[in-house]
Amino acid sequence: MIRIIHKSLLVRLSFPIFVFSIYLISRSHGQEEPNTGFVRKNHVNELKRELIQIKKGLQTLLPKNERPVVDSVLSPTIPEASSKKASQNPLVLKRTAAIIEVKDDLHLIRQGLLELQAEKPTEPSKQKISIESNFPVGNIVKVRQRGNYFLFINSGIAFANERKYGISGLALRTRTGIDFSISFGGQFGQWTIGPEIGYRRLGYEEAVFGALSTPATGASTSRTLAIYGGRDFAMGHSLNLHAGVSIGLTYRDESFTLPSVSTTPTADDDLLFQGSIRMALEYAFSDLCAAHIGYRFTYLDDLREFDSMPIHQAELGLRLNL
Repeated sequence: MIRIIHKSLLVRLSFPIFVFSIYLISRSHGQEEPNTGFVRKNHVNELKRELIQIKKGLQTLLPKNERPVVDSVLSPTIPEASSKKASQNPLVLKRTAAIIEVKDDLHLIRQGLLELQAEKPTEPSKQKISIESNFPVGNIVKVRQRGNYFLFINSGIAFANERKYGISGLALRTRTGIDFSISFGGQFGQWTIGPEIGYRRLGYEEAVFGALSTPATGASTSRTLAIYGGRDFAMGHSLNLHAGVSIGLTYRDESFTLPSVSTTPTADDDLLFQGSIRMALEYAFSDLCAAHIGYRFTYLDDLREFDSMPIHQAELGLRLNL
């Protein structure tokens, strides 16, 4: 029984020992395994293909798609195979050529990486942020820019009710008159302040005494110098509401004649107080120029026998932002 066991164990170990002995003999004689060259060649080709793909990727990153020249300083310390010591076996020559080509590709990859590292990163372009591109334009209220100075040019028509003359009960009715004014000065944010000059004329058309009336001629003329101050209320990019007040002095010249009674005119003049308030709706054609339409109420103080005169004015004009 013991012999049978030893015999079977010996049979099992004899074949591996035989194979191993053949391998040692082949190694001692310098012979290579038949499939070793084929496997190595496949590995070299696969590595070469991967290096070619890496080299193409680096060339796309370089500023110019040109193949850089290999710098001798960057060459590794691996020496090239000498032609005298090289074997004349074709398989060995192919392997040597493949290794040299792989070495050159590694040199190029290393040089490309060093060039990319030496380059300074360019600053990203600063993108201008536009509010209109991020938000709907209809939901944004733009405030027009103002200059340092303003200039108002106003022209319009004036209306006045009957006004009394003296204690006799005579009342004078006026025609629709004209009004012209210019104000200029400094612009301080939404506030405006400066001098104003103006001219206004209202003609007389009729004199009324109780139930009797008679034609009248003459006019009420005013020349004004005042201080004007106002404020802007933005209603959008193009619309603006302006409110203003002016206080100053006016030279009032009064004269009327009743042709059916006498040809001698009745006249008087003096320097009086005048105050006014105005509201105007402006529409801007640009940051420089705007047109406006507005209303002004003016109070003119009495002149001895001539009663005070409340005046209503409708204005149309221009505003310049300087």
